[in-house]
Amino acid sequence: MTMTDELPDDIVALAEEYLDIIDSGDTTENVEESRAELKYWEEQVTEFEEGTPMYEMAVEERDKWREEVEAVESQGEYREELRTELLTRASTEFAPQGKWLEPSVVEALSKILIGRRREQLLIDDFRLPRDAEDMTKRDLVSVAKTVHALSLDARGEDDRIAELWDKLNTDTQLSIITVLAGQEEPLSSSEISEGVGEEGTDSPGANIRYLRGEVEIDPYYSTSNGYTLSLAGRYVWMEYGEDFPESQGSEIDESQTESDKDKQETTSENDEAGEETSTDENKSDTKDSDSEMDLSSFEIQE
Repeated sequence: MTMTDELPDDIVALAEEYLDIIDSGDTTENVEESRAELKYWEEQVTEFEEGTPMYEMAVEERDKWREEVEAVESQGEYREELRTELLTRASTEFAPQGKWLEPSVVEALSKILIGRRREQLLIDDFRLPRDAEDMTKRDLVSVAKTVHALSLDARGEDDRIAELWDKLNTDTQLSIITVLAGQEEPLSSSEISEGVGEEGTDSPGANIRYLRGEVEIDPYYSTSNGYTLSLAGRYVWMEYGEDFPESQGSEIDESQTESDKDKQETTSENDEAGEETSTDENKSDTKDSDSEMDLSSFEIQE
């Protein structure tokens, strides 16, 4: 199947179809191998005299690999159609509830956005789908907008993630995000400090909280054990920062306004005493009375 109108309408079916294609193997590697075989046997056809046994064998092999190349290329095109459709749907329709939190959909979105199949999405203060029932209406809006922005950026149609990268592209933030990007489990502030080394910040928790106050999309996720990268954080690192020379971050770091530096220094002074117990509470304390609402009647239709 290669026509867009043949793609599944149901988002769960669409995600499952995409994962099935992924499970079938790397189409890029397969098509290169098949093209190499096709080229070899096309050359052999020209080197044997027509009508001879070797010529007939070469023709047979050429035709076989020609069909294989067409099949693999078709599969690759279909995989890309599925990916594009999932991103298109997610960029406008994603809501942190219902079918969008089905395991296959979560795995497909994480595979597309961060290159890994994950059973949970780390967004804002939430690990979804586990924490879905704890979300207020404002939380729903924030989480939905984050996924919309990531999906649009993956399609090259939005600037919000590029703006987040601009905020992260400083020596201090790059050193923190580089350490966290290499870890699957949360790291405490002291562990991050150890990871960034002597020339890095000695108060990463303060720098993380400062950054959070400057951006709409949170690249970090807090737990009682420390910090890790959120879905947005891993995405922006992979898309913008993974191969970015850290030395280039100093240009933006040095261009910070004096008021920005003053605010960050003030944050640092008040940081480490209660940091490990405050990571989860810091942002959850900002939730308003909206959290008392009964959301049972609130439903975002897919």
